[in-house]
Amino acid sequence: MKMFNAADALSDAGVDVSVARNAGRAALLDSLRGLSDGAPHLADGDGPRFLNAVALRVAPPRSGGGDKAPAKAAPKPPASTPNGPTEHRLPASPGTRPEPEQPARSPLQRLADRFR
Repeated sequence: MKMFNAADALSDAGVDVSVARNAGRAALLDSLRGLSDGAPHLADGDGPRFLNAVALRVAPPRSGGGDKAPAKAAPKPPASTPNGPTEHRLPASPGTRPEPEQPARSPLQRLADRFR
């Protein structure tokens, strides 16, 4: 009776077994390093820190830098005079009513308006 051999099955499927072995070896080494990093925490009874040490070795954090735009500078406050803030409004012409100001729309409402 022949035993199942995963390496034979992979090579029959056309997979380079040495690549799979090296990838498995690297994963095993990362796991062992994580276990050794977390062993002192486990000895102290701190299970979450132990698991965190293992997780940091097995799946290290990603670099967070990407194609994000840099943060925008804060807007400048309006210019003010010694008598108070300056307002740049045109005087209302006689006989016209000012338009009522629309309340600010939420981001969800603005998105819904795009699809109407």
